[in-house]
Amino acid sequence: MSTYDYWARHSFFGLSDISEKAAVDYLLGGGRNPYPHDVPDLSARVILSALALPGDKEYARTGTRREPGGLVKLYQKQSFQDYLQERLAQSRSYLEVFPDLSLLPIGSFTISLTFTLAVPYLSKDDTALHLLDNPVKKEWVFKLPYVASTQWKGALHAAMLKQLVEWWQDLTKDQKLHRSWQKQFVARRIQLTRLFGTEPENVKYHLTQNCDEKLNTWYKRYLCRFLSDTGFLAGRLYSYPSFFDRLSMEVINPHDRETGAGSLPIYFEAVPSGTRANFILLYTPLDRIGEEEHETHRQVTADMKLIAEGLQALFTVYGFGAKTSSGFGLASDVVENGSLVLNLPGYVFPQAETETGKVQSPEDVFLKYLDESGHSKTDFSGSGDHGLMSNSEYKEKAPPDGGSLSEFKEFRRWYGANGEQWQKSLKEKNSASNYPELSFDRLSQLAEMFRQTGGEA
Repeated sequence: MSTYDYWARHSFFGLSDISEKAAVDYLLGGGRNPYPHDVPDLSARVILSALALPGDKEYARTGTRREPGGLVKLYQKQSFQDYLQERLAQSRSYLEVFPDLSLLPIGSFTISLTFTLAVPYLSKDDTALHLLDNPVKKEWVFKLPYVASTQWKGALHAAMLKQLVEWWQDLTKDQKLHRSWQKQFVARRIQLTRLFGTEPENVKYHLTQNCDEKLNTWYKRYLCRFLSDTGFLAGRLYSYPSFFDRLSMEVINPHDRETGAGSLPIYFEAVPSGTRANFILLYTPLDRIGEEEHETHRQVTADMKLIAEGLQALFTVYGFGAKTSSGFGLASDVVENGSLVLNLPGYVFPQAETETGKVQSPEDVFLKYLDESGHSKTDFSGSGDHGLMSNSEYKEKAPPDGGSLSEFKEFRRWYGANGEQWQKSLKEKNSASNYPELSFDRLSQLAEMFRQTGGEA
């Protein structure tokens, strides 16, 4: 059955016993069902609302002036947002599968985080019909708004290309003529090819316009000699899709220059600001299997630095999705569950100072109160501050391996101020023997950590 047959089989046009208004009220407003059969799924109802396009589409979109309704009203209902959240929760185990680094070559790593939209996100769906001219792209089966893996990779590539071009344009005329700066430009261009694969023709043209022919020749020569004798290669980056659980409507109403009034509002389906979603990026240097180990480590370190800077620029500066030039598609610098896990045993990540300063290690006399993970031993748990014994509890039932009350009070103060950071540092230190893990709560923090270490292509 073709896509259009779906709408044709459920059309209310030509049926004397079903009015368009009654059908729209049922599909989008929860009114009485005029159909001979029920349509329980809310996503299916939104899809079928496109049947109103040849009729009163404005009523289906916004209702009337006196009584707002239609799609705008549906998106404002908490029941619809709950429906999206429940659908994502039910399908998350299918849609968001984390890569297994044990199956990938040395040097592979993942960057995962939960980001929050600072402004609404727009995109363009590939559905055949929709009540709006600009619906958000949705996953084909579960009908959840999402950013496809190809969209992420394209957006990140575009952001990092802009960084390269802006860096080159900021150089002085004399610097651009200097061989060392020219080599840096070519090296960064090669690094982007290493990450994203063969350059599309539009990228080649764009970069060629920003450098002289000599640099373009250097790039082609290095590419064929060291990366691919054919000039074609697959990149090392693989993106995973991100799914949202909220929808809203945005309206743009262009104003007439003479009257200063707008009469033709344009409706955009959007993911509203404040919505959170998971982001997963996989880096795997398949082209370095069997190659010299030291050079592999050097390239991985350099690539981590460039990717960290690129992610910060993508989320907080350039944006992703549609109409980014108008400010849409930006996310907050603050993230949740930020983690970089690396399949490179023994590697030590650079450490950035937290807002409270460097981690303060416990004094030797405090170690008897702590277990191997840095948490307080259960024998010292109680109803006092930070989950530890109060002074009276310690006096009455202090374990035999404990110290004096004054010492325990000092430990309790240290544990409240530094216990969490100490546990976190031990976790990162212990994981270095297997897969080193770096935690971060800001994209700028991740970029700064690697910026301090250097590591050029």
